[in-house]
Amino acid sequence: MDIIKYNKTYKDKLNIFLKHAITDEYNIKLDNIDLDVYEQQKNQMLILLDDNKNVIGVCGICDTGEKTGEINLFCVDKNFRKKGYGKLLYVWMEVFINLNFEEVILCSNKAFLSDKFFQKLGFTPYRYENNGDIYFKKEYAITEDRLTKIRFNG
Repeated sequence: MDIIKYNKTYKDKLNIFLKHAITDEYNIKLDNIDLDVYEQQKNQMLILLDDNKNVIGVCGICDTGEKTGEINLFCVDKNFRKKGYGKLLYVWMEVFINLNFEEVILCSNKAFLSDKFFQKLGFTPYRYENNGDIYFKKEYAITEDRLTKIRFNG
């Protein structure tokens, strides 16, 4: 297994993975996602690859301003769920988050059955919609002590 930062060589593989993982599994129509947004400085996407370099997971975050990042893409292939890969992706993403954001938000849906997963990662639900959408947030305090710890331990 490898975790890599997004680059354009994986664009087609990512779109195929996302179509399979979101459209086929959850019956949600998904057009090709603008993946180029993840090449901007305060945005980041990590890709989880299996030993054959197939995409089996992805986590993407975008800067929304005011030290807030939004996880707008987080998915692990159903054959690799409940094995720690989603948590591994997020732990790697937290290095980027700790250096750039004071708060992270995301929206999930009850249909995805991911609310307990995000709560285990430390997210708190703060808004529920009638359509099943659940909004979560997690606060991060950027302090010199945390930055020093990240620099020397990461």
